[in-house]
Amino acid sequence: MGTCTSWIAIEGASVEQVARELRLRPAPADAAEDPDAGIYMASVLPGGWVLLVHRLEYDGVVADREQLEKLSRGRRVVGCDEESHVMYSAASEWREGREVWAVIHSSEEALDHLHARGDLPAGWSSVKDELMAQHAAAAKAGEGVDYAYEVPLVTAKLVVGYRFASEDDDDLEVVALVAASE
Repeated sequence: MGTCTSWIAIEGASVEQVARELRLRPAPADAAEDPDAGIYMASVLPGGWVLLVHRLEYDGVVADREQLEKLSRGRRVVGCDEESHVMYSAASEWREGREVWAVIHSSEEALDHLHARGDLPAGWSSVKDELMAQHAAAAKAGEGVDYAYEVPLVTAKLVVGYRFASEDDDDLEVVALVAASE
């Protein structure tokens, strides 16, 4: 069994602003016990970005194009998706409603598949070269390690300073949010 995670990081906003824009409100205390509650976890990262992770429902995607476009008006937004059970990962940055760059890996396309477009962040080339060299070495040695999967995730961390389910989570103060009632 793998992980299926999606997160958005928003620069230049507060948790309250993001919650208002997405029509979210603080979750009731017992919501964490309800797997169907649709909980969003929000935190402020050390670099000031607001992190929003959605409890997995459906396909787990919170970093969809429509959401990224909406949130990026007037600020920078980075979205990141990872589905390790199918070895799919993607990261993108948006500004003023437009995608600036994206990096995508899908092992269903090819084991070494990597698609990159746009004005990629500084340091991306080094990340790609190092991880793809490790990927090639693992393949040559007959090891089943997909280092190409790491490229979008490490690229997102270059920009935001965050990687899901890592030591980056250790000191975050988390606020649970749910969709506001109509």
